[in-house]
Amino acid sequence: MPETTPLVGGILSRQDHRDYDAALRKIREAERKPESVSTGDIALFCLAGVLAVALYLAPEKTPLWVCLGLTCMAALATHPVWNTPWIKKATTREQRFGRCFLGLCGMIVLVGLYGWFVWPKVPYYHDLTEAQVAHFIGILKGQEVKRYELRVGCSGSSEDVCVLARKYIEMFQRGGWKVQGPAVQRMSLPKPMSGVVVMIRGVGTPNYDNPDLGIWTLESQSRRTIREAFLSLGIKVEEQGDVSMPDEVLGIYLGPPPS
Repeated sequence: MPETTPLVGGILSRQDHRDYDAALRKIREAERKPESVSTGDIALFCLAGVLAVALYLAPEKTPLWVCLGLTCMAALATHPVWNTPWIKKATTREQRFGRCFLGLCGMIVLVGLYGWFVWPKVPYYHDLTEAQVAHFIGILKGQEVKRYELRVGCSGSSEDVCVLARKYIEMFQRGGWKVQGPAVQRMSLPKPMSGVVVMIRGVGTPNYDNPDLGIWTLESQSRRTIREAFLSLGIKVEEQGDVSMPDEVLGIYLGPPPS
């Protein structure tokens, strides 16, 4: 018979206990069923999804309400993320912390991307703040060379835009620019366009039968200043040459907002 080592005093040593506990843990981990997401966490995920759909379908969204909705979505998703099986299977505290950090970062990135998708679009013609008005006027005042005269007009089919054009006339005047009239003129463009259009005197013979041909226009400092002033408001102007425009006159046409 093989020779065995008897127990000392019939009692397991401390090392034997450690080995036994380690072997028992391995057996239990092997028999353990894969953990699933709890019903409560599924309900929280569903609530976050309902809130996301509500944000998307809301007819009128403001930045404040969107921020509140995104914050609630992140709060609802935090507990389910902490308790995903991938995080629960971490064997050490450091591993669990790292997986929690990665999971939360991934959730925050997804919520942020969705916020960018549903963020309310700023209307083309929007109410200006005092700071925006002051900056617009400051750009106009900054031109030291001779300034062109302005002819401000609007589309006859949009009374709201014509009322807005009057406000721009006042800003041009406060910036030291002369406006013809001063009054809002009803205009119609040779080529109908939406948004703000700067009309510039052009030279040459326009060929209306060929849409790829145009006329030459002069790039003046006044033209650059007007373009920069509107750009400071987030409005990118279009430009159109017109052989009927007088010299040293710029037409500022406010058309219907772009769709």
